[in-house]
Amino acid sequence: MVSIMVRKLIIVLMCFVLCLSFSSCVKDTSSKKEQDISTTTTEEMSSEPDVLMLEDILESEGVYCLHADGSITTPNKLTQIEDDRWIYTGEAPLVIDRTAGDSLIYVGGMVRMSAGNGEQFEMDFYAEQFYWSGDKVNLMTIEEFEGVELEGEIKENGIFYHMFVDRFFEPFGLEFHGDASMSSAENGYLLSKEPTTYSYGYYDGTEWIGTISKNDSLFYDATLKDFKKGYAFRSDVIKGKNGYFTIDLSDVEAGLYINEFDKSNHIYAIDIK
Repeated sequence: MVSIMVRKLIIVLMCFVLCLSFSSCVKDTSSKKEQDISTTTTEEMSSEPDVLMLEDILESEGVYCLHADGSITTPNKLTQIEDDRWIYTGEAPLVIDRTAGDSLIYVGGMVRMSAGNGEQFEMDFYAEQFYWSGDKVNLMTIEEFEGVELEGEIKENGIFYHMFVDRFFEPFGLEFHGDASMSSAENGYLLSKEPTTYSYGYYDGTEWIGTISKNDSLFYDATLKDFKKGYAFRSDVIKGKNGYFTIDLSDVEAGLYINEFDKSNHIYAIDIK
């Protein structure tokens, strides 16, 4: 009888020890998970970019968007593709949302002002934004586009090829940009308003070359609506004593613009809303 009771007591003690051991493991695991979550959150937070504030740019020179909360957005620089044409590639434009309290400001002495108007800021061009593949397209060699024959139609239309091209590419959401000469058909830009993918092909001797292109890079086409005036708009400059001047956009038409703002020929696109 005593022996049975002893064995029962031993079994109870062993169960108690096992329970304690299991509880300890659960706590350690939970603690480790909490530690991992805490570490991950800290790492994720530390990888977020710092917010640029007004005081951070007062020692620099350039054009910026000043938001209502005092934060700053810097413009992306564009690259001119051809010296004799106002076409550019680059990143997204600097957005100035006037309804949200955004202001276009500049710091330093590098910003271009209009000739003979020291108190006015001059914007050069109106612009349209497109997407392109990063390569020029030779329509004179292409024989098939998205499964449709193309080359013969252009040659048959002679110098009026662009009239055919406009009609041909419109259903695909594409535009071919060039002038009215045949040389442009040999070396032009196939653009779209939204990112898109298309295929075309041609023969290299007896070899068929098939190509798939992606229009996923930004392309800017600038123009002057008034060549006699020679600029898009001029705006008064509001001077201040806080290290920056504000460009008055109150009477400026909403739209996309391009300009060279400083002596280093840095080119920016600005979307005024």
